Amino acid sequence: MRQVSASLTIHLGPCLTWSSTPAYFCSVLFLDTASRHFQAIWLLARGHTISQVAATTAFGERWIEQLLARYNAEGPEALGDLRRRNGASATILEPGLLEKLRLRLGKPPPNGGLWSSRKAANWMAEELGLKSVAPQRGKH
Repeated sequence: MRQVSASLTIHLGPCLTWSSTPAYFCSVLFLDTASRHFQAIWLLARGHTISQVAATTAFGERWIEQLLARYNAEGPEALGDLRRRNGASATILEPGLLEKLRLRLGKPPPNGGLWSSRKAANWMAEELGLKSVAPQRGKH
């Protein structure tokens, strides 16, 4: 347990002891929100202030305080994009469409050049009969 500010204390529970923390962090092989959240918690546990962690991670100080509160209340499961585990079914990125997209990405895009998020999103919109799909959807 380390004091990180006058009102916030981080507790590394039994699932993550201080000696296992770097190994756990390194085992997160995907660079997603969970690994960035864990980095913030790890830095706090190392004794960095919330301001220092905010400067390092580009998260706001208030967000780091919220991450810390979530971590203290629920442990590592509280980190990451919780919308992915909210029980809602996929609305656009359904498995069938993703499989078709995977196959389509093996061929050049319709107008030549390289595939981009926008080109993939345009292809998905056409497949779904929609006017458009947000380009962020094409990152998958």
